[in-house]
Amino acid sequence: LNSQAWPRSQTKLVLAVDAPTAFYERVRRWVAKCDYRDVRVIHSHVAGQQLADADRRRPEVYEAVASRVAAIYRDACQAVTTDYVVFVEDDVIPPLDAIAKLMAAMDRDVCSVSACYYGRYHRGLVAWDDAERFGEFIPWSRSGVEPVGGNGFGCVLFRTKVLQEVGVCSGTAGGYDQNLYREIARGGKWRSLLNHDVMCQHLGGCL
Repeated sequence: LNSQAWPRSQTKLVLAVDAPTAFYERVRRWVAKCDYRDVRVIHSHVAGQQLADADRRRPEVYEAVASRVAAIYRDACQAVTTDYVVFVEDDVIPPLDAIAKLMAAMDRDVCSVSACYYGRYHRGLVAWDDAERFGEFIPWSRSGVEPVGGNGFGCVLFRTKVLQEVGVCSGTAGGYDQNLYREIARGGKWRSLLNHDVMCQHLGGCL
């Protein structure tokens, strides 16, 4: 955040903190001295300090994480007043020109443009071809923009009105990201893109 190249005057920063009070206070101290002009901090209810690092291959952990994260995104979306929103998860480090490159791929019929990052439990990117069938993860092709069936929220640019129309965690099966992109695809109005030229570091991700 200190080094991102996107103009501060065009940024409304929302920090959703689901963490112990000590970390929340650390975030507040950073906000007090940062050079972003418009910053809001949302302190969510703590669901368990170890939940984020637990093994998500266990069904009960996966469901708990998906439910908690979806609630955090719903809280954050309520604070968004801009036409576009970029989500960056706390363990994903995007390149400094990420926002500009994601925006460059946005078009009138595009609802989202995602950066690339590797998952925790597989060697593919957190993106998939078929919105209806959560299957093979897409490999990194190192360059270019391609349509996808969906992707994670690690670093993704969204058109805000699509989020408002569809809502995070819509649907009844799968994670919040799978459900959201499934509903978007069924509407038949929007394309979702993956930009292979924006590769992020995912702390704990597979290479």
